[in-house]
Amino acid sequence: MKYHQYIYYYIPTFFALKTRFLKRSRWGLIVWCSEYLIPVLLAMIIQRWGDFSFMNSALAILAVYNYYEIGYIQNDCETIKKEIKPTLRLSKEDLDYYEQHKIDIYFFRIIIGVFCTSVFLYNDLPIIYIIGLWSILPIYYLYNTIRGRINLYFIVILTTFRFCYPLLLYGGNDYFNIPLLLVIFFSYPFPTFIIQCVEGKYGKSEKWALVFFHNYDDRFLFRVKYYFIISLVITILCVVSSLSWLLCIIPYYYLVTRTSQLKMSRLGPK
Repeated sequence: MKYHQYIYYYIPTFFALKTRFLKRSRWGLIVWCSEYLIPVLLAMIIQRWGDFSFMNSALAILAVYNYYEIGYIQNDCETIKKEIKPTLRLSKEDLDYYEQHKIDIYFFRIIIGVFCTSVFLYNDLPIIYIIGLWSILPIYYLYNTIRGRINLYFIVILTTFRFCYPLLLYGGNDYFNIPLLLVIFFSYPFPTFIIQCVEGKYGKSEKWALVFFHNYDDRFLFRVKYYFIISLVITILCVVSSLSWLLCIIPYYYLVTRTSQLKMSRLGPK
């Protein structure tokens, strides 16, 4: 058995790329970078303008993804055993390798988590942020255990962790920026939550979400309209208040990328 073929079980971000983004498109790496990596890095640069560290930002992203992907692995390898019609993202060979090495996989992931935690503590990150990082595990466990419409609300919590928590790990209390965190939340986790609620994956569409748009096939156009409105709102807030103009970068970035994807819907998220 060629063990290097299964490295995605061990290295943060590799599992997400294999089972989520590359499954949707051969351009999956580009989609992940445009959808997640670039905007989160932009937010970190805005957060610590003039004092940006690529190494520290990479560590924060890898730490979050390390725990986040433990949830992915549980979902794709354990939860499917309990489902009648599971979503299969891995081949039989992948699942066989997991069954034979699951202890090694989780142990290695925990070691990475402990290492990241040690670095954060060494850098005097408040312990509450460390607790928040580790809380991804029980939240994802609940998501993988419970099945129903409530899962939609677990998804928005987990997505918020994925996009916002790297900023907390990277900046700490000295750079705690509530307006920036809110901009990130309303730039990706919230509109994605609306789309999933309209899709009605676990039953009927959530009635409140239908206020935004009705047909799931219209999600690409909805994104463009949404980002136009949020970009306008944040611009106005910056004009009439003391908010930094740098906050406009993230929503305008998504407006441009989502508009460019209107005729390339297969590149965009589901």
